[in-house]
Amino acid sequence: GKKLEDLLQAKERAMLCLQDLREAIRIQHGWKEKEELKKRLEEGGKKLSERNEAIENECGKHTIGLLDKELEVLKKAYTLVTSLDWKKQRQSLVEGEPCPLCGARNHPFLKEEEYEPFVSDMDEQIRGKEAELNRQMEEEKILQKELNENKGKLDTLAARLDTLHSEIARYASEWGMIAEKHTDWKADEDSLKAMQQPMEDAFQRAQKELDEYHAVCRKVDICSLSNRAVTEPRFRFRN
Repeated sequence: GKKLEDLLQAKERAMLCLQDLREAIRIQHGWKEKEELKKRLEEGGKKLSERNEAIENECGKHTIGLLDKELEVLKKAYTLVTSLDWKKQRQSLVEGEPCPLCGARNHPFLKEEEYEPFVSDMDEQIRGKEAELNRQMEEEKILQKELNENKGKLDTLAARLDTLHSEIARYASEWGMIAEKHTDWKADEDSLKAMQQPMEDAFQRAQKELDEYHAVCRKVDICSLSNRAVTEPRFRFRN
């Protein structure tokens, strides 16, 4: 009667509470893992973004366009001053008389000992600027490759973080349903695990009490049948 109903309800409550607790532990464990992964990914994304910013700053220091223009001017000038026509024109110049090309009356490279160092210096400038241009272009190529790779990694991280946000939101929703039923439970895996053994013990006690009740009922039934066999002829064993 009522005793059996009370025992069944006690067992049911203990079982449901234990199931909720196990689910709560699963939720908090998964939630914690996702939050830690989210933190690591965000930190990794921050480092990549900072590295990309540093790369862009390094690329901004390059003067590839300027060097290219300077080289173009120098090479044209070098070609001009080393050409046969320019040499002939230079040899025809007279100090104090205007140059037919530029109109200047002062001709600093009229003498050979003045001309050769000038040409040599110009050649050295060209070689130096070419080396610097090649260095900057190679560095730019390497940096741009790294920049593009990092941008790809950041895109992948962003997609992974979007998924994590959804997963974390799902855990939060699941925990919300548990917390509504058990307002005294803390949102902490260790705290919940500490409750597990006492709750399992409570369920086992409820199960044991129910089993003992059923055992008593069976004994009562057997005694009742025995008494009826003695008092009622139709329950007696026939020889």
